[in-house]
Amino acid sequence: MSTARSEVGATGEGRIVVTRDVTDEMLALRSRADLVDSVSHELRTPLTSILGYLDLASGDPALSDSTRRSLGVAERNAERLLALVTDVLSESATSRMGLDLRIRPESTDLAQVVRAAVESAQPRAAAREVSVDTSGVDPTTAVVDSHRIRQVVDNLLGNAIKYGREGGHVEVGCTAEGGHAWVVVRDDGPGIADVDLPRVFDRFFRSDGVRMSSTTGSGLGLAISRDIVRAHGGEITASSSPGTGATFVVRLPLRAPTEGPAETQTDTQTKNQPEYQPAYPTEDGEQP
Repeated sequence: MSTARSEVGATGEGRIVVTRDVTDEMLALRSRADLVDSVSHELRTPLTSILGYLDLASGDPALSDSTRRSLGVAERNAERLLALVTDVLSESATSRMGLDLRIRPESTDLAQVVRAAVESAQPRAAAREVSVDTSGVDPTTAVVDSHRIRQVVDNLLGNAIKYGREGGHVEVGCTAEGGHAWVVVRDDGPGIADVDLPRVFDRFFRSDGVRMSSTTGSGLGLAISRDIVRAHGGEITASSSPGTGATFVVRLPLRAPTEGPAETQTDTQTKNQPEYQPAYPTEDGEQP
């Protein structure tokens, strides 16, 4: 329902004020968000169980090679579906009615977080014969939500492996410098097209090249990563040149923000390197 009224000031100048009741629209949005949350949570439970039993079955030494390969295919696809459900849940949590992403900062060994993410990604890297270099991982301690930052590193590293060159090379590093903690993920893949670079953090964005390929993805990973980093008062940037790979750089405060809303950048994508210049090569990510 809309209402309108006119107002005339002492000087004779006037204005028209229009108000509109958006209660129904807001209730509909909330109902949709509740449905997404409910369905996503219900999917996670059986998927987790399926993955557990697939892993258990794969460990049977009596299995034939063909059966083991079939179980491997089933397990990988279940993992992909679980990752998609997790992305949808995270997207719902960060966008629901403007609700800020909640983080639980604590003193965290970022090097340990990065190395754990690399270890978890090794099977995927091995499947594509991608080598992962962690020589740039320095001892780094910051007050962050370790689980959320692990999610960011998982996203960036997973994208570097998935969208990088088969048989290629991925570099991961972290360090502390200038009052900030830095995490860098770089691949040597085809890179990101100039026209796509400004949109890599947009929700659901996938470039034409990826949509036409067999590579799957929700287009939510980088958007969620950006929200997590911003909730920490940090920044995430992407840089790339076609044919030379891509780099994602995460900058985090060494200490948790003490007051005020999380810092937000109107444009976190740039072809230029941020103020920190890593000693190791730079470029990657959820390449669209």
